[in-house]
Amino acid sequence: MIPGIIWPNLARAAEQDDWEYEPYTYEGVEGVAVTAYQGGEVDVIIPESLDEKPVFAVKAEAFKDDAQINSVTLSDSVRLVEDYAFAGCTEMRCAIMNEELVGIGDYAFAGNNLMNSVIIYPSTVAIGEHAFDNCTELLIYCYDNSAAHQHAKNHSVSYQIFGDGKIVILERVTYLLSRYEGTLILCDKSREGEVNVPQEIEGRQVTMVGRGAFANCRSVFRIPKIELKFRCIL
Repeated sequence: MIPGIIWPNLARAAEQDDWEYEPYTYEGVEGVAVTAYQGGEVDVIIPESLDEKPVFAVKAEAFKDDAQINSVTLSDSVRLVEDYAFAGCTEMRCAIMNEELVGIGDYAFAGNNLMNSVIIYPSTVAIGEHAFDNCTELLIYCYDNSAAHQHAKNHSVSYQIFGDGKIVILERVTYLLSRYEGTLILCDKSREGEVNVPQEIEGRQVTMVGRGAFANCRSVFRIPKIELKFRCIL
C-alpha cells in the first residue's frame, strides 16, 4: 500500500481471471505486465500481483478505447504505464498513480476528454510528450519541481501542487488532504444513491471543491453547512 493513502472500497477486487498478462522483467526481477482487462468493474485497480508475480507494467494499448472504465488506481508494484495504455477511455475521470511509478508513456491517456484529475508523484521521472493530449478538462496534482509539474507547465495543462497532501477515500469520494484543508477532487460517477460529505476529515475541515468533482454525477451529494471555498465551476 502507498503510505498516507486510505484505500477505497469502491468495488470488489478484480479476480485474477479478469486479467490478461504476459511475462515482464524489470531490473532483473521476473514479473508480469497487464495486457488487457476483461472484468466488469468501472473503477479499476491494477493489481499488486498476478499468478504470485509482481505486476510491473500496464502494456501498450491494454485499455485503449475502453469506454467503460471510470477511474484507474495503480498498485505499488507498477513501474511503467506504456504508450496508449489508457488512450481513448472516453468515460475516464480520474487516474491515481503510485509513489513507485517511473514512467508514463506517450499518448498513455490521450483523448480522455472527460478526465479531470490525475495524481502523479515525484518518482515518475519520465512522461511522454503527448501523454495527456486532448485531455481538455485535466488538472494534474503533483509535487513542486517534479517531472509532472514541468510537464504541466510545458504543455499548458492546469496543475495543483500536491505539497504535503495525502489521499483519503470515503463513501466513494476522494479527498486530498493538505496541512490546512481537505480538497474534494473526485466522486464515483458510476453509482447512484446518496453520499454525505463530512464536515471534516482527520481534524481538517473540508473547505474546497476540486475541479470537475461533481461533473456528470448520478449520485445525490449532501455537503455540510460550512463555508466552502469553491475552486471551480461544477
